[in-house]
This record gives sequence, C-alpha cells and structure tokens, in this order.
Amino acid sequence: MLPTKEERFVESFDIRVIEETGSTNDDLKTLARRSCVGKPLVLEAKRQMRGRGTRGRGWRSPDGCLSFSLLLPFSMIRVPVSLVPIAVGMGVCNALRDAGRFVFIKWPNDVWFEGGKCGGILCETVKDAAGRGVLIAGVGLNRDGAAERTTNGWPISGLGEVLACSDREAPNPMLASLVSAILGILADERTDVAGDWPLYDAFAGRSIRLADDEGEWKGLNMGIDNLGRLQLKTDEGVKTFFSGTFFNDDAAY
Repeated sequence: MLPTKEERFVESFDIRVIEETGSTNDDLKTLARRSCVGKPLVLEAKRQMRGRGTRGRGWRSPDGCLSFSLLLPFSMIRVPVSLVPIAVGMGVCNALRDAGRFVFIKWPNDVWFEGGKCGGILCETVKDAAGRGVLIAGVGLNRDGAAERTTNGWPISGLGEVLACSDREAPNPMLASLVSAILGILADERTDVAGDWPLYDAFAGRSIRLADDEGEWKGLNMGIDNLGRLQLKTDEGVKTFFSGTFFNDDAAY
C-alpha cells in the first residue's frame, strides 16, 4: 500500500530540539538566509525567552509550553499566501482535536480552548540563500492555564497533559502530529480555507468588537472571505479587515 500524503510528510521533515533560545522564528530566519531550503525543518525550544505575536507583542514560553517553528519552502505550499496563517491554525486544530482537545481559532491567529487563549501562531516570510521564498510558521501552545489575562483581557487556558513531555532532549510527543497536520493542509491544493473556516471559528456568528488603525467597529462576525479577511456586518454594511484587535461583546460568552 502506498503511504498517504501525511505519512510521506512524517518521513520528510527534520526536527531539532534545543533547551533554550530567544525566538525559534528568528533562529530559522537566520538559518534560511544562510542556506538553500529544500525540505521542511522544525525547531523546538523547551524554553523561548523572546517570542512574539502579532504587532510585535512579546511573550515568553515557560517550562511546560510547546514552542516550535516550521521552516518550509513556498514551492511546497498550495494555499494562497494570504490564507497561510489561517491554514496553519487549522492544521494545529486538526492535530489537537485528534488528541482529544476540541480547539478553535480566534481570528486571525489565536488558538482557543475552553473559553480562553491556549496558544498563538506567527507566520513570517524570508528568502533563502538562493533567493527563494520560504515560510516560517511559529506555534506556541500552553500546557497550563494562568490566573492573569492576555493584554486584550482574554482568559488564558491550557491544553493539559496532551503536551506533557518527560524527556527534555526529545521532541514533544505531539510535535510530529502537529507538523504533519499543518503540512497536510498547506500542501493540499484541494484545501478550501475560507469554505472550511466555520468549522474552526471560535466566534462564528457572534457579535464582536474589532479595533484597527482606523478606529473601532462593532457588528456580527460573518466569517472570512477568500483572502482571509474578517467580514463584519455593521450598521453601515459589511466591512472587511486584514488585521485588528478582536474583542467579544456576546453576553453569553
């Protein structure tokens, strides 16, 4: 029997594990610029001290978190570039759901579990030494929740023992499944990110409030369009957003 696409990916990416670093994304950007990227590479750090999210927000990954970055040539990606971050999030969801954690995505790049943020995704692009475009997708997932909240006031949740790893020199047991699920979505030309988004949207059909550089808007979350932009039905009509700070105004939340 021929291996499935996901099984082939499992055999075709390398994993490196380090004890501590500033940022796994930054480490892979440096590596990419100095080399020719021909296959996916994963870097996991047991502690990440200078990680960051969207808009440069800093965050640290203490012991117990799963922090990794995936380096991938764009030649392997079949998803439109503007949809790549959301597709990565879908892959993360698929792997964690298979492991018994029914997670969602809070647009555009927060991983959502049991009413709080349990992780985040940051996608960046650089050119390798041969001038070819490569993707670096950073993923951070919490094992434990926290009493404090995010800078936007959201609860912080944790995924629990599904992220447990007793060997600090070995990859986290969830890592291969996560990477395989991400690659399986990114490399499949049949992937319909916008069409599948309602299955992953943590706030589908809810009243939300969104702030961007031009102001603050309130309306009904209508999902995303084919470019990954959030569709918000407001009193002034449907508005679209490539980015923004997302709040929730649903009293039932």
